[in-house]
Amino acid sequence: MKIITLKTTLTCLLLTFAISGTHAQMQKEDLTLDYTYIGSGNAGEDNKIAFNKFVAKGTLYRKVTKNRSMFFHTASYANININYSNKLSIPTELEHFNSFSYSIGASIPLKNKWRLTGVFSPTLASNFEGDVQFNDIQFLGIVFFGKPINKTRSLYLNIGAMYSNTFGSPAPLPYFSLVWNANKKFKYELGFPNTGVTYKASEKLSFGSRLFIAGENLRLGDNLVYQNESTNIDNIRLSNFGWGLNMNKKFNKHISLKVAGGYTFSRKFEFNDGSTKIRDFKLDNNFYTNIGLSISF
Repeated sequence: MKIITLKTTLTCLLLTFAISGTHAQMQKEDLTLDYTYIGSGNAGEDNKIAFNKFVAKGTLYRKVTKNRSMFFHTASYANININYSNKLSIPTELEHFNSFSYSIGASIPLKNKWRLTGVFSPTLASNFEGDVQFNDIQFLGIVFFGKPINKTRSLYLNIGAMYSNTFGSPAPLPYFSLVWNANKKFKYELGFPNTGVTYKASEKLSFGSRLFIAGENLRLGDNLVYQNESTNIDNIRLSNFGWGLNMNKKFNKHISLKVAGGYTFSRKFEFNDGSTKIRDFKLDNNFYTNIGLSISF
């Protein structure tokens, strides 16, 4: 089995990012900072777990005006922290994780007003305790077709498939959405994983209500055994689904702020060995908050 270190992984991701962007004239750059917190709720001490995640993401775009194609590269870092009840006596190796990903994507026009969009995202999320194996890298991605389905182009259909951690472990899932721009103020979206409504109060301020999804599959770089179990913990699976309100504020053409919050209606948290469940925690639903800052250059 091939073994890689954190330093090697970071070097490969950064070199790939640099080389991919060198030969293309990028017309736009985005930097996004995002923070999410989900509380532990009123669950018993044996199931009291809170979660927070900070993400820093940079994206370079290249637009080809001749055929309306767009290509982009994204480098992303995330710091993930899990806060357990003291009664659980969880070792620190199961509390702090880091995630690195590099994404390359394209959106290309096709015949009959169809557009093909695809994104490929190698991702490594681990506690980086000890050696990290090559098979800890998760190759995630999405491919979908989109097309306006009425004459006024106010209805837009997207349909495709993705390989993601939406439910807490890498798996193939459908991707679809129907977007309706009802007028200059209201926009509706129905589908999976995106569902919601947006009201545009002004050119710089909008409000909405959306489905909230936060799923992770976190790998362990060392051999840990939970309490009296005989099987090593290989990964942590977690997923959160909720619904809430959001606000987007544009301060100028370069800086915008996103604030969102709501309540979860489904949560899952497991210690696993591969796909085998070792310990399933019964988490309580609770409030979540999300704050994001976007800077365009």
